[in-house]
Amino acid sequence: MTERDKRNARARAKYATPDGRAAHNKRMRRWYQSGGNRILAASQRKRLYGLSDAAFNAMLKAQAGLCAMGCGKAAKAVDHCHVTGKVRGILCLGCNVGLGFYELLHDRAKAYLERTSHGR
Repeated sequence: MTERDKRNARARAKYATPDGRAAHNKRMRRWYQSGGNRILAASQRKRLYGLSDAAFNAMLKAQAGLCAMGCGKAAKAVDHCHVTGKVRGILCLGCNVGLGFYELLHDRAKAYLERTSHGR
């Protein structure tokens, strides 16, 4: 058993007890209440996309807080070009995932539809 496996086993055993879970839940509650999740999200946007918190909020305000693709849902996910890395807008989670699949599968899907469409 590697050192990492031993460390993971100790952590699992610690959280398997009611007291361990309660202590973990208490720590996580304090973290969320102190804004830890917002701070983490802002630092990840800066690191991954070079997008400051002020720039993110300005983009969100320009979009009225809604998805840039026009679905009407709350925008939360940064959309960026995987080739250039340039940020395109802020999307809802569903549109962001859908657009990612579209970019990944577009050529294959187009070829499939052309091969299998009857009467065209």
